Amino acid sequence: QMVPGLSEKYVLITGCDSGFGHLLAQQLDARGLRVLAACLTEAGAARLRAATSPRLQTLLLDVTSSQSIATAAAWVRERVGDQG
Repeated sequence: QMVPGLSEKYVLITGCDSGFGHLLAQQLDARGLRVLAACLTEAGAARLRAATSPRLQTLLLDVTSSQSIATAAAWVRERVGDQG
């Protein structure tokens, strides 16, 4: 099943410093999707940016912090708009 206009959609992935999140972000970027990759550390974000295209954007997110979540939500809204 294909989603129409998939290359125009955004995917937000958390936990992209390493492991499954990191790998998924790389794979979806390679398939042409617009990936918003949330990392806990700047070092993790830098590693991911170095391995992906300019389509992928990173943000720092600590999922245990309400303030960090609110900041990340605002950042995502700014980038995604009505594109969903």
